[in-house]
Amino acid sequence: MNIIEKARRLEGWIEEDELTDGQLADLIHERDRYKRASDLMNQLVELAGSSTRGDEIIAGLIQGLVQSHRHKQMKAIMALLHTLGEYGKLPRGQYVDGRNEIVHGHCRKLRENLKTEIFWRD
Repeated sequence: MNIIEKARRLEGWIEEDELTDGQLADLIHERDRYKRASDLMNQLVELAGSSTRGDEIIAGLIQGLVQSHRHKQMKAIMALLHTLGEYGKLPRGQYVDGRNEIVHGHCRKLRENLKTEIFWRD
């Protein structure tokens, strides 16, 4: 299942009556985390969009990160790296145009450079 299919599944684009009670409970928890992560990214996008250089945002993100437990830091950083890598994999045209093609290229390079460490399933 690719990342777009996963998002559609979590947005409720599948028939829930096909699931067992345990699968449905798992799906409900996944949907909650999906929605919270989506909202969090939207907030970050809006915050970054309102900043001129973004130094204060980066400093705040780092401060929030280092105040967390190290195991949770690792999981958060891996989630961010995976997110950037998946963004680099999105098709041009539907999600990427002249306004964001530079960062899309950076994310594509990140994915290529971390292929053996993180994106080895490709």
